[in-house]
Amino acid sequence: MADERWFTTRQVAELLQVSDATVWRWLKSGRMKGINLSGQSGWRVRESEVNAFIARLESEEGKAAA
Repeated sequence: MADERWFTTRQVAELLQVSDATVWRWLKSGRMKGINLSGQSGWRVRESEVNAFIARLESEEGKAAA
């Protein structure tokens, strides 16, 4: 996983087409996993976590439709 990309909250927001604040809330609540580098650096999210988060959303959507 050394080659795995890390995303800022802004990059995640752009990928998922949501606001930065939404990504920040997901991180603070633990719904999305990331690391807080504190200060001006802010949060970072692994690419694999973004993919896993999308899969969880799709799974939740499927369960709601059933």
